[in-house]
Amino acid sequence: MQAKVSALCGITEGAFASRVSVGLLFAACDLSVLTEEELQTYTKDVMTTEIDRQNIIYTARMDGKEEGLAEGREVEKRENARNFKNLGVDIETIMKATGLSEEEVNSL
Repeated sequence: MQAKVSALCGITEGAFASRVSVGLLFAACDLSVLTEEELQTYTKDVMTTEIDRQNIIYTARMDGKEEGLAEGREVEKRENARNFKNLGVDIETIMKATGLSEEEVNSL
């Protein structure tokens, strides 16, 4: 199918392989010349590419969300430790309550 599409669009097969999006390539070509099997293959490939793209975006969002929540928890630990320290709570208790090290508590 790649050779047929390359011929239809007037590009070399090497250029075909270097295209980022087959969908963009097909947008410039006449799909009506493809056989039913080739059209099904094309449709499946485009749908698979779109599903992959959506999965990548979703995963990146989830990773970013998890990272942001983890950073927020660390900020909250430090704020709590600072508040405990300002209230005169001993370092050992602050360390147990927040999970911060002695150095981290002393640096606040």
